[in-house]
Amino acid sequence: MHRALNELRGVDLEEVEEKRSHAVRYGLRYGRALLLTTFLGLIVSALVVEKAVIAFLSQWGAGRGPIVALDLALTVTLAFALFFVLFRVLPEDRISSCEAAVSALSSTVLFAAGSSLVTHYLRHKNLGDVYAGAGALVVAVLWVYYSAQVFFFGGCIGAAMATRRGQRGPGTPDGHRPA
Repeated sequence: MHRALNELRGVDLEEVEEKRSHAVRYGLRYGRALLLTTFLGLIVSALVVEKAVIAFLSQWGAGRGPIVALDLALTVTLAFALFFVLFRVLPEDRISSCEAAVSALSSTVLFAAGSSLVTHYLRHKNLGDVYAGAGALVVAVLWVYYSAQVFFFGGCIGAAMATRRGQRGPGTPDGHRPA
């Protein structure tokens, strides 16, 4: 993902790596990986706590509508936060918060729409079907493919915003817009 986002933004990795010492490259690479892994762990932990709270509230007879709305809002917020951090931290280029937010918002909306479609399909699937296992495998593969496309679509939006503003982008190796 790191390399693909850099390619979308027109960043020459060889040029960037030549300017840094081996220790700095090592520290940035593994520091970034540690940061993203820690953040992902926090997001997953927050999702587990959120699902436990939702289950607790539903046991105590709270209205189904508010619980579903709360669940949706928290899940979408956490997905947005994850996409925002990925779009902000992964590329070597300078990413503005606005670019990262717009990219994350577009990815989050598409991700939530796809998630609701998959959830709807799985809820209404006939579990007694002979091909239930194969169907679930196909849905899982399609979901992974769709999620990757949604992520890179958000990256393309951020790269297009950077190119439009005259920052580095495809076709502008020196970081300036062609005259």
